[in-house]
Amino acid sequence: MKIEYLLHAENQLKERQISKKLIEKILSKPDQVVDARFNRKIAQKVMLEGKFKFLYRVIYIVSESKTVVITAYKTRNIKKYWVEK
Repeated sequence: MKIEYLLHAENQLKERQISKKLIEKILSKPDQVVDARFNRKIAQKVMLEGKFKFLYRVIYIVSESKTVVITAYKTRNIKKYWVEK
């Protein structure tokens, strides 16, 4: 599936030093996908960096022909966002 990035996402990824390659990895194999407002989805993946765990969150919209990334960020506050099933 084709992945497009909003200009806002491009700027945020650059500022937050998150690569598009990592975004594609998270979207292809997320640990969890959560429904969000406005028909958005959030792909979440926990990753170990050094001695710390981070939760990466990619907010996106899926259409018939593409996935549009709205923004992405990482946080150490995993409990706040992780949805227990």
